[in-house]
Amino acid sequence: MNHTAPLLHVNHPLLASVITDQGGETFRENAFWHAYVIAQSLLERFSLQDPQVISFPRGGVATGVGVKRAFKGIKHQFTTLPFGKHGLDQTLPLVDLDEKTDLILVDGVIATGSTLIRYLQLVREKNPHWQGRLFIISNMAAEFGYETLIGFCKEYGLELCCLATGYLVPPTECIWKEIGGKRIYFVGVSQSIGDFGDMAIKDLSAQELANWDLA
Repeated sequence: MNHTAPLLHVNHPLLASVITDQGGETFRENAFWHAYVIAQSLLERFSLQDPQVISFPRGGVATGVGVKRAFKGIKHQFTTLPFGKHGLDQTLPLVDLDEKTDLILVDGVIATGSTLIRYLQLVREKNPHWQGRLFIISNMAAEFGYETLIGFCKEYGLELCCLATGYLVPPTECIWKEIGGKRIYFVGVSQSIGDFGDMAIKDLSAQELANWDLA
């Protein structure tokens, strides 16, 4: 692969717990702590200035709370995007960014990168003068999604400073599936990884998951 953005690969035993769990509270706790370790590693490498942190539901909620805990000692703004009928709400709260604000997007698994790309398009439309750094944190990320994000950022003139993840998943471990008339890119097939969102919300309502925190 010809990566043109730094990849921070945080190999940690907690990842095994995340990808083998069947969902529910244990899964959320594992995703939380794994994301916490990844975010701490990011903070050790980069100096952030009052970053805006955006967490994507559903699978990214526990991941986002882990990042929020890691950022507790620094000034930051944290937002969990609202749930909608088909995932993200259609009326997304778009952040107001100063010219040099650091933006951090957080998701449990990055598959094709399309959700993050759509949000970045909307953010850029609202903040045309934004020239700050972009960081992305996830428990896992498909190589396909990573390369797609790199291409998008290059096209739009965005500075993708770092993708921090626990596992960069090769194409041989991913597969397209037709589910409910929708084409889904499943990540980590060889390890029987289920849908992060389904596992995160397994025993909670959407509202309960949106308000979830580690006890």
